[in-house]
Amino acid sequence: MDQFTMSAENKKIMREAIDQVDLVIVYLQEMFGHYAIKYARSKGKPVLSYVVGCTWDALWNYNWQGKIMAPISYIRRRNAVAKSDYALYVTQEFLQRRYPTKGFSIGCSDVAIAPIDDNILTKRLKYIEDSDIKKELNIVTTAGVNVPYKGQAYVIEAISKLKKAGDTRYHYYLIGGGDATRLKNLAKALDVENQIHFVGILPHTEVFGELDKMHVYIQPSMQEGLPRSMAEGMSRGLMAIGTTTGGIPELVAPHNIVRKRNSDDIVKLLKNITSDILKEEAKFSLDKAKQYQGEVLDARREQFFDEIKRRINK
Repeated sequence: MDQFTMSAENKKIMREAIDQVDLVIVYLQEMFGHYAIKYARSKGKPVLSYVVGCTWDALWNYNWQGKIMAPISYIRRRNAVAKSDYALYVTQEFLQRRYPTKGFSIGCSDVAIAPIDDNILTKRLKYIEDSDIKKELNIVTTAGVNVPYKGQAYVIEAISKLKKAGDTRYHYYLIGGGDATRLKNLAKALDVENQIHFVGILPHTEVFGELDKMHVYIQPSMQEGLPRSMAEGMSRGLMAIGTTTGGIPELVAPHNIVRKRNSDDIVKLLKNITSDILKEEAKFSLDKAKQYQGEVLDARREQFFDEIKRRINK
């Protein structure tokens, strides 16, 4: 539902709420946001936009209908952010380039990693030492298995290509809900059923335990903001591989970035992994994940809001 289909009653409720506040905060992932911005500006109310994802990527990579809607939605969101007095982006660079604003802004992820224990690196290095990755290397993605743009299919294709080359040590674990029929059929067609493991939904308290059994976290998405699941994988010392999508390159080491929809790039990285590489990547991942600890981001966000408050009250 957007500004063209909102009921008169919903519009009335929104207008009454906006009339009573000094700042209108708009979560641009929600379609009501565009109407809220339009009305707020008509009343001279300042607007803070939360920019949490790319509408172009989300729609373009969804289906053929999404490709029709993508240009319109992209232009609307770009205009909305451009007209905002303040903007909070969940990326440092990507969304800022796609949806620039002339207002006061900050790049501050909505990911909130729990404090990282210094013992995690020690445990991770020991796990690598105890692993025989020449026989088995565990790869994981945490994402809905029924969402094509999450890209798990390209990892399955890569594992199939490695198997054809005689290398069957790779096991891919998919944590996440949804109908897995599409991916299960693909694994069967590519003859890698015994290497693809559908874990399903896990309570968040159990996810870290599963991650600790892995060696590599891969985010093969075609659309993302800044993926929390990848940051969590890195917070356990996993080597991280990701596509050029969204904020992923802000997390991943440059040499571990792969092109979207490109299983050959994934093959090249996976087949060259050694224990020494995993150890170096563990250090990189943990150092990067520390930048996304909740207390670090909360302090930056609070400073941003304090400045907005100062500007409104001056």
